[in-house]
Amino acid sequence: MNVGFEIAGEPVYQALVWAGLQMTVRIAVFSYLLAFLIGNVIAAMRVSPVPILRRIGAIYTVYFRNTPLIVLAILFWVGGGRAGWPFGRVTTAIVVLGMYTGAYIAESLRSGINAVPPGQAEAARAIGLPFTGVVGRIVLPQAIRTVIPPLGNLWIANLKNTSVFLVIGINELTRSGYRIGLDSSRYVAALSIVGVVYLLLVYGSAQVIKLLERRLEIAR
Repeated sequence: MNVGFEIAGEPVYQALVWAGLQMTVRIAVFSYLLAFLIGNVIAAMRVSPVPILRRIGAIYTVYFRNTPLIVLAILFWVGGGRAGWPFGRVTTAIVVLGMYTGAYIAESLRSGINAVPPGQAEAARAIGLPFTGVVGRIVLPQAIRTVIPPLGNLWIANLKNTSVFLVIGINELTRSGYRIGLDSSRYVAALSIVGVVYLLLVYGSAQVIKLLERRLEIAR
């Protein structure tokens, strides 16, 4: 059976895969940066002494962790567009994925905060630091180092979740594979090639995460 892997040598298809790869990495990087920012804010709200902030943080986390990403993508793009959502497809993907992954990062950071000895926060308060200073300068930096492995896993999940945005017409890696399959009638070969590219991306990310984990590991 001829699966058709010779399409890998076609310049036009190589260009499509390269363009899809660049778009996937672009969405993944910017959405993760946004998610990290959101995660820090939500985690701080979750441990805040102010009850209303804890409640808002909890509602945010529950909503985004329990709503499928594909539903959020369609909701923001279609529903948001009708409500005057001002951004294009790529920005929408970055915002939606950032908010979605941010909920998971917040929970990872919260578990890291719980691992920081309470005496350090008490000592910081004793020298007069406000709550934002205690969390931002003392607790969160240590919590982040504690949860490097789960943050790395969330990066990998974030990277693969970019494929969801083919439903709103973004030419990321998976949609590039679909377009190649549609054009060449070699769906198996096209999606197998795309799968290999994802594998290389994830494997490379895992190696970087291991390196960071070794460098930032807290000696106990």
